[in-house]
Amino acid sequence: MAGKVAEIKQMLARENLARQLGHLYNNWWIQRQDKEEEWRELRNYLFATDTTKTTNSKLPWKNKTTLPKLTQIRDNLHANYMDALFPNDNWMKWEGASLEDTTKSIPDWLIGAPYHSRKPNILAAVEDMSFEHGSYQEMKEIWDKSKEIRLFKLYDKVHNALDLDKWMRPERQRIYKEYVRTLTQDVETNYGELAIMRIAQGIIES
Repeated sequence: MAGKVAEIKQMLARENLARQLGHLYNNWWIQRQDKEEEWRELRNYLFATDTTKTTNSKLPWKNKTTLPKLTQIRDNLHANYMDALFPNDNWMKWEGASLEDTTKSIPDWLIGAPYHSRKPNILAAVEDMSFEHGSYQEMKEIWDKSKEIRLFKLYDKVHNALDLDKWMRPERQRIYKEYVRTLTQDVETNYGELAIMRIAQGIIES
């Protein structure tokens, strides 16, 4: 149950402990099926172009075409979000520490290379780090992203975790910290030891 801690007592044998943990996980997975089905239904309606992919397929209407109005709304919100972050082509002002640094030009990959370009693109990376359905979708689909996106996401999550106890419920903190722990392990596998990992470890252990 949400907000509860599972207690396993008098289970010293590894086989019995593993069996009990498997039972608890299976029970948790079964209980969340209705909610996952609700999320899938929302996703299907959001991007539907015909009703055969939604629960409306049960209706007797001959016409199956539907206009994805929800997708249009979502795309408008997404466009407004990106426009607010990057209001124009010169969205970054670089102030170097020295005269030499100040006179150097900003690389294309940082300010946003064209989308058809093979060069790294920070705008595309920000879009790739955004998830319409929030934390649930992110924690499930982040592993399908590139290792660079997962690295960026660790920086993002560590920044958000500052003063975590001031604004997040204890149960959500536990889930959040476990997610940060998994991201940290993934980043260590791909990049070795980085300074951000020590900060993340401090947050996990706090």
